[in-house]
Amino acid sequence: MDQKAALTLALVGAAAVAGTALALGVGRPPRPENEGVVAVREETSSPGRGIFTQHQCVVCHGVDGSGTEMGPGLGGVMPLYLEAGGGDLEGAKARLVEYLKSPQGVPVLRRDSTKYPNPMPSAKGLGLDDDKLRQLADFLIHMEPSATAVGGDAKGR
Repeated sequence: MDQKAALTLALVGAAAVAGTALALGVGRPPRPENEGVVAVREETSSPGRGIFTQHQCVVCHGVDGSGTEMGPGLGGVMPLYLEAGGGDLEGAKARLVEYLKSPQGVPVLRRDSTKYPNPMPSAKGLGLDDDKLRQLADFLIHMEPSATAVGGDAKGR
C-alpha cells in the first residue's frame, strides 16, 4: 500500500472514531433533565405512579403528566380539583376519583377548550377498582404544572 492510500485510510478511520464518539456524546456535558421527568423518576415507588404507568395513562397524558396531543397536562388540572374541593385535599381526591369512575358523567374542570381525539376512558374500562383509584388520585393530586404542558398553558387554561 502506498503512502497516500495509507494516509487516506488512517484519516477515514480517525473520522469514524471521532464520529462515533460524537454520536455517543463523549466529551459533551450532560444535558439538564426535564424537571417533570426527574420528579416522576423520584416517585416511581408510589403505588399511584405504578398505576399511572401500568394502566397506560402515560399514553395520553405523557410520562411526566405534561400532556400530549392525546390528552391534557395534568399538573395544570390538579389545582382545579383542589379549588373545587375548597382547598381540602381529601375532598379534591374524592372528586377526582368520581371523575375517573365516570368521566363522561362528571363536569370537566379543565378551563381550556382543547378537544382531544379520544374520550377519557372510565375506571372500569381501565380495570381500576376503588382502591387503585384512590392510590392514583393520591399520586395525581400532587402533580404540579409543567412549563411544557400540552393542551393549554401550565395553569390549565
